[in-house]
Parts: sequence; C-alpha cells; structure tokens
Amino acid sequence: MNKFLSSPLLQKSLFHLHTQFFSQVADKEILNSIIKSGRIKRILVTGGHGQLGTEILPYLNQIYGSDNILVTDIIQKSNAICKNFQFLDVLDRNKVESMIQLFKPDYIIHFAAKLSAIGELNPKACLSVNIDGFKNVLDVACEKKISLFTPSTIGAFGVTTPKINTPNTTIMRPSTIYGCSKVFTELLGSYYKQKYGMDFRSIRYAQTISCTEAFGGSGDFSIEIFYGAIRKKEYTCYLKEKTRMSFLYIDDLIAGTLKMIETDSEKLSESVYNIQSCSFSVGELAAAIRKHISDFEVKYEIDFRQKIVDTWPESLDDSLSRKDWGYNPKYNLGQMTSIMLKLVKEKLSYG
Repeated sequence: MNKFLSSPLLQKSLFHLHTQFFSQVADKEILNSIIKSGRIKRILVTGGHGQLGTEILPYLNQIYGSDNILVTDIIQKSNAICKNFQFLDVLDRNKVESMIQLFKPDYIIHFAAKLSAIGELNPKACLSVNIDGFKNVLDVACEKKISLFTPSTIGAFGVTTPKINTPNTTIMRPSTIYGCSKVFTELLGSYYKQKYGMDFRSIRYAQTISCTEAFGGSGDFSIEIFYGAIRKKEYTCYLKEKTRMSFLYIDDLIAGTLKMIETDSEKLSESVYNIQSCSFSVGELAAAIRKHISDFEVKYEIDFRQKIVDTWPESLDDSLSRKDWGYNPKYNLGQMTSIMLKLVKEKLSYG
C-alpha cells in the first residue's frame, strides 16, 4: 500500500466522518430566492447524513415541509431538525424500492456516495456504492416516474481537460475511481433522460466549503484549515501552497441546487451543469485567514491527494447555469473566509 494511504494526516481527516453535526438555520435570502414550481411535493434524500444532506435539510424543511422530507442513510445520527429518518442501504435494490413505495416521493435527491480520497483507499467499495447504488436508485425512480437529482463533481474531469474556465461540455478522462464513477453517473442519467424521458438532473459541484467537517474528499483541506485556524492557529496541509482549484461555498451550492431542481425542464438545455463560487490557491486562502488571525501558520506535508487535485480544473465556466436557470453565486474568497471563521468558531463553542 502507498505509504500515504495510511498516513496519520489522512486518518485524522477521515476521523471527522464521525464528528457531531452542527445544524444551521436556513438563510432567509436563499429561501426567498426559490420560486416553487409546484411539481415537487415529497422528497426522499439518500446519504442524507453526509455533508450535503446535513446542510440542505433545513432548506428542504422550510420550503417543502418537514413532514414531506424523508432522510435516509446507513449512518444513524441524532439531528433535531430531521423529523423523518429511515435506515437505507442503496446497494439493496429491494429496500430502495420498498422505501420509495412506502414514502411515495415525487423527487429523489441522491447524495449517497464515496468521495475521492476514500475511493482511492477502497476502489471496489467506491464502485459498488457510486455505480451499483446509483443504478438501483435510478432504475426504481425511472420505473416509478420519479424525478432524480444527483451531484457530480470537478473530479469527473481529468488532466486532459482545459484547466482554466473548464467548459460545461469538454473532455472528461478522470484518473480516480471516484471521477470515473461520476462520469458513469452523468452519462447513464443523461441516457435515461433521452431514452425513457426521465427527469434526470445533475450539477458538477466545485470543491465544497461548509462548516460541516471533512468527509473524505481530496479538497477537504479547505474545510480543515478553518478548524486549524480556530483551534490552534496552525494547519498542516497535504497540498502545495500554489495549488489552485475551483471552490463552491455551501450557500451558493444550496441556492443553486434548489433553483435548478425547481426550473421547468423546457428551460434546461443540458442534464448536467458546472457551478462554482470562486477560484483560489492554498496560499491565497491562508493569506485571507491571516487577515483575521495574524499569527496563523501553515505547514506543508504533501500526500497522494496532491496528484488527484492536480487533475482537477482551476476554475469552471458556469455561464450555461447562469443562462438556463439563473445561477447567481454570492461569495468570493474574502466573504467566504469571514463567514467560515465565524461559523466554525460558533460550532466549536457549541460543542
């Protein structure tokens, strides 16, 4: 095994999988920006106790009513705002079908997945969850004429993809099992839309930043660094200082996702779209934090995740998202840094 795969640094980041979640209140500006189409009444969320499910749940509750949201996962966590929870392993097609039959959703948000760093640790498990699990949900949703949204990722691109302002339609030859599984997801979902008329939608999220701690992605330094800044005024990064990539603040992600799923299908020229908030390097993020914590220090111990991130875009062209369904990001590096430091400090005080 590669020495980095068992490194204490990686194991420390994976430990955050088991930390307590911090529930936030839904932002009124985002809530007011969502125009309901009336098509969506009941939503089933898979992988709902992960980073994305945890962050979007307050908004789903407010917009659609907590009685109409079913959160499912293989991890059972206490969450005061989660009114309906059921254990669901997406690898069990019979259970997927019975859960859908019981709850009768008209929309599924499929978040269940293995991410890039964890995927490289266990490629077979990543393939199983990201391909077999996705196909179980896709097949049942298609058979029962239920709309399906699942995120894709900048990890679906590769070293041969244009790195600057990566187009919505371009070369996609990823070098990780996670990226390969997401290309499969995009293509199969788009095929089902073309072949069966299924309402399939996806967004390629840039590296997502939120106060929910790291969940096994190769860009999780962008979350961990804020915890290091607040806890110890220091952070050891596994990527080089000049590494630049595309980022997405969670509020832009939530607003974008909700706008996209509520958009009439006639307005969507594609099934899959790019979105980002902004682009910056590791060093630029550290400098932005030092504007608030002047003695913050960053050390560098590079591991296998550097090679993964080196294949990702530095910035995304999300003009098609802006044109088709009104994506309108609000956050730049400075704004994102200020609010993240505030939220992480509050979360650590919360316990």
